[in-house]
Amino acid sequence: MTKRPLLLYIAVYIFYLAVAVVITYPLVTQFSTHFAGDLPGPGDAYEYARHIWWFKHALQTGQPLFFHPLLAYPDGIPGAHLWANLLQSFPASLFAFFMPLPAAFNLMILLRLAFNGWAMWFLSRQLLAISYQQEDSSLITHHSFLIPSLLAGVIYLAFPTVQSHLAASHSGLIALWQYPLYIYALLRLQATGERRWYILAVLFFVLGCIGNYALVLYVLAPVTAFLVLARIIQQDWVGLRRIITAVFLGGAASLV
Repeated sequence: MTKRPLLLYIAVYIFYLAVAVVITYPLVTQFSTHFAGDLPGPGDAYEYARHIWWFKHALQTGQPLFFHPLLAYPDGIPGAHLWANLLQSFPASLFAFFMPLPAAFNLMILLRLAFNGWAMWFLSRQLLAISYQQEDSSLITHHSFLIPSLLAGVIYLAFPTVQSHLAASHSGLIALWQYPLYIYALLRLQATGERRWYILAVLFFVLGCIGNYALVLYVLAPVTAFLVLARIIQQDWVGLRRIITAVFLGGAASLV
């Protein structure tokens, strides 16, 4: 990666971070005292904050990470399902080691929203490059391609459904950055068959399963079905085999 694209990627991410700050205002002014979300009552923020706190507490005190003795006390309850929805509390569980719980949760939300926008910008820019059959480097700074891609990222970051889940502090349901990257990995895989795209497609498939179970049904499955159907319509049997193989491997890894 050349220095110029890297600087652009960073600048675009900062742009989306600024958009996230605007749509969540006045969160930035209450960063360490209030949780993201403005519905009457706390929404799900306190539930997730408890799980974020437990990760830190368990590591510091030698408590089990896969069992929660303080919930449903005195019997406790298994906690493996929280790891199956890891993006509901990660990376806030790491941030909590050096900042207050509200700040850790809010930082995760802002970074996640910005990453959502960045991922869709990246996918849109790459699709434009493919459509116009040009090298990526020729499109990196060209405003006729940059601006539409930026707009696509803003829409993906801030569309009403995302803001509704944000208002209810549904941190897992706004973990959407992996899906544009999953789409791009599958497109590159069906075109090239290179090993790195198998690895990335499987990785983003797994990441697409650990934000929230609902996202598997409403995002991951329809997107995958659409790409499979496109290969069938175009009678691209080689590309179809590659995509199905990646999805099978991703499903097998997710079962763990």
